[in-house]
Formats: sequence, C-alpha cells, structure tokens
Amino acid sequence: SGSIGLELVESKEGLTVKTVYAGSPAADAGIQKDDKITAIRNTSVTKLDDLKKALTKAKPGELLKVTLTRGRDKKNVTVTLGKGL
Repeated sequence: SGSIGLELVESKEGLTVKTVYAGSPAADAGIQKDDKITAIRNTSVTKLDDLKKALTKAKPGELLKVTLTRGRDKKNVTVTLGKGL
C-alpha cells in the first residue's frame, strides 16, 4: 500500500486534513489543511479505517480521485499514490 502524505483527524463531520506534508502527493494535488476528505475513488470515506482500506487496494504510482470539500465548495483532485513509509 502507499501513502498520500496527509495527517487526518476523524470527527463527526468526517476526515479533516490536519497536516499536508511538503512535497507529498497530497501537496502536489493541491489538498490543503482543513479540507474535508469525503471520498476516494467514488467510495465514501468517513473514518480513518475507510481511508486505510481504500489505500491498501491501491499501488504506488496509481492515480486516485479524491473528493473533498473546502468551505462550501466540493472539489475532485487527482493524487498520485506515493510509496509507504
């Protein structure tokens, strides 16, 4: 499985980005602190376990469609999965 370079916090609202690591796939895709990740590959993610499951199925170098909300805007970004730690 790979990494996208985010630190997330789980809450009632879902997964909120706490940290985007500089130079990470998430940073390259334009994901920002306080964005809320709502889906990966059109599969809803509301818990850290959901995200882990979505990432375990993907291989490093694979393109992942990530759906997020930023304020009132819904956005889709493409993240190239990096190698895990």
